[in-house]
Amino acid sequence: MNINKAIIGLVAFLFISCENSNSNPLVGTWELESASWNGENMEIFEPRMVKVFTDKYVIFNYYESNLVENDTLLAAAFGEYTFNNGTLKEIIKNHTRAENIGNEYDIGIEMGSEGKIYTQTVKFNDEFTLVETWKRIE
Repeated sequence: MNINKAIIGLVAFLFISCENSNSNPLVGTWELESASWNGENMEIFEPRMVKVFTDKYVIFNYYESNLVENDTLLAAAFGEYTFNNGTLKEIIKNHTRAENIGNEYDIGIEMGSEGKIYTQTVKFNDEFTLVETWKRIE
């Protein structure tokens, strides 16, 4: 009889553990919907920027102005992250621009529309603010 209770308890524990491991609302693939820099809307280039979160890692692409050639470049970055109480902390591990490797960002996150949209706010040196809205695509 004790073995049956132990098996039932173990199955319940595994079920609850598996269910809770996916409680992170950011895990998935996201596409940029809109962005603003210091309150001014930014142009959204095609193809749209994409951000992919696993349980621990994030990879994303973005567009960067090449001031030398007056062109826009597609760039990429990869890092580790944590998400707690509405704050996303990203630590860049690999980046198109080597000088960004090691940078850490604290990003405010507001989830919306039943987990299908989120808005992130990043402040740079208390001087600049980037606000992006991302739509879940997977």
